[in-house]
Formats: sequence, C-alpha cells, structure tokens
Amino acid sequence: MPAPTTIPRSEHNISNRHIDEDALRVIRRLQQHEFETYLVGGGVRDLLLERRPKDFDLGTSAHPQQIKKLFRNCWIIGRRFRLAHIKFGDKTLEVATFRKQVPPETDTERQAREAAQRSRREAAGRDGSRPRRFIPRDNTFGTAVEDAFRRDFTINALFY
Repeated sequence: MPAPTTIPRSEHNISNRHIDEDALRVIRRLQQHEFETYLVGGGVRDLLLERRPKDFDLGTSAHPQQIKKLFRNCWIIGRRFRLAHIKFGDKTLEVATFRKQVPPETDTERQAREAAQRSRREAAGRDGSRPRRFIPRDNTFGTAVEDAFRRDFTINALFY
C-alpha cells in the first residue's frame, strides 16, 4: 500500500475558524478519549478551495458503540455499514469508523454466510426474536490509512 500524501500546515489554508463548532467538539471529545479522528471528504475539499462546506463528515478509530457511549445525542444507523449520526438541533454529523478493503467473498464463505442467515431466520421464527440485520463482513474495521485507500473517489480520501 502506498503512503498517504501529507500536506504541511504551511501549504494549505485550512483553519479551525472555518470548521463547524459542533464538528470540532466531536473531534475533540473523541481525541480526548484517545481515538484518532479526522474531518473527511467533501468538507475538507471545500475548506481547501476556500468554500463554506455544506456539512462535515468525520472518520475515526472509535467503533460505533464507543461513539454512542460518548454522545447522548448519537444514533447508530446502517445495516451494511454502521455509522454514527450525532445530532445538534437540525444538524447531523456523520461519523464513520475507519474500515479496510474486504477481499471478495469466496464461494465457501458465501455458502456459510447464507446457511447462517437461514438458521437465524428459522430461529427468529421459533422464538419470536428478530433476525440480525447488521452485516459483519462489510464492517471490517481498519486504520485511517486503510480507510483512505479503500475509498471510491479521491475527494472522499481527503482527511484533515
């Protein structure tokens, strides 16, 4: 995996003055609890272009449940990819845990997953519980570097 490119502070114009106060509050709290946390994606692009971002998304080493423990105003969403939404009035900050690229599923893995899903559905029908809706394979957590390199578009891989 190639090394990420880091732009020195002297070569960009991003300042905390231009970052939403609630986003900074979330970043600071996560970092105080020793979680690596960055602004990611289009908000970083907009700051570099001296535009006002319409929203701020965050990437962190904290897992969704760890984020939820730190913020009462947090909801975990998503079946395929678990995300934390932290609400501040009408504003929602999306916080994603760093993930790594997952290799394609083999036939054996697919068959085992399908058998487990059938078993859970059958058990749910018998005991009245609901089948698990979370897809663990797609939620393989990683580092900030792994997350940046698995992103689908260069702008989405901008971290600040």
